[in-house]
Amino acid sequence: MGYSIVIRTLGKAGEKYQIMLQCIENLQEKPEEVLVVIPKGYELPEERLGYEKFIRSEKGMVRQRCEGARFVQSEYILFLDDDLAFPCDFIEELKKPLDMGIADVSFPILPELLPQGKSAVSSCLAGSAIPMVFEKDKYYIKILRTGGYSYNKRILDSEQKYFYAQSAPGACLFIRTAIFNNIHFEEEEWLEKYGYAMGEDQVLFYKLYIRGYKVVCVSDLKLEHLDAGTSTGGDSEKSAFGSGWFKYIFWRRFIYDIEQNIWLRIIDRIAFGYCFNSYIIVNKIKTIKNEEKARYLKALLEGGRVAKEFLCSDEYAKIPVLYKKSKRN
Repeated sequence: MGYSIVIRTLGKAGEKYQIMLQCIENLQEKPEEVLVVIPKGYELPEERLGYEKFIRSEKGMVRQRCEGARFVQSEYILFLDDDLAFPCDFIEELKKPLDMGIADVSFPILPELLPQGKSAVSSCLAGSAIPMVFEKDKYYIKILRTGGYSYNKRILDSEQKYFYAQSAPGACLFIRTAIFNNIHFEEEEWLEKYGYAMGEDQVLFYKLYIRGYKVVCVSDLKLEHLDAGTSTGGDSEKSAFGSGWFKYIFWRRFIYDIEQNIWLRIIDRIAFGYCFNSYIIVNKIKTIKNEEKARYLKALLEGGRVAKEFLCSDEYAKIPVLYKKSKRN
């Protein structure tokens, strides 16, 4: 029942990384090993536990996660980003739903990453992220036929401890090593073709779901995201390009291509068309007297255009086709 911790980092989180290392030191159930995955050419972090092992990999959220898992010898993996804080009973709480047999994967909530304020309104209008209407007593996040998702804020006030999820923030998850290896996450390196793996977490969790694994959110287990920054470095145009690229390919690969019912495939096309075009309209409105938003929209459309070309390429055809197992939750 031992576990390994795998941390992906660029070695630049500084004080926030030190806070997380202290949280690891304070854990009641100690890891068998701590593996820190850092890209080639980057300086190793000065902050140390003293017993961690450093692994060099190619740069990328997918590549670093997969490379770390390749070296794990333990039964379980706790995947962590480098800017998190958590309580001393973190492992025990994450393990409980697995021990109970209701989950294969567990994660803590990061409610601040759900749409907030004006962002929540525009995301809802575009159909990319909408408040959940049905199954609020069962799910935290569900993936929609648009390629977007619905979310359940009710869990923040609920006495219920466990909710199923089809997607989640990828900063932290607890998973059996064999299960992570079984989904062949390395097949999804297309996410990093242009250097910014937007949606990496959505792909990981939804791939677990469609392969039949049960993913559970531990609703009363809080994780603090110290926010050391993102891989875009605050570049909104890079983020926009990544959004257009990801939306097209995720929908095609994970929604449309695995649907066998011809009528539901038609619905999938309508749903995605509505979502993407609504997203464009919402952003066009934002461009009025706003040059930065105009650049964002241009980059978004370019990401979508490049994605459509990629979907017709030999490179995409070589990616193994997905299959969907029967639902287990």
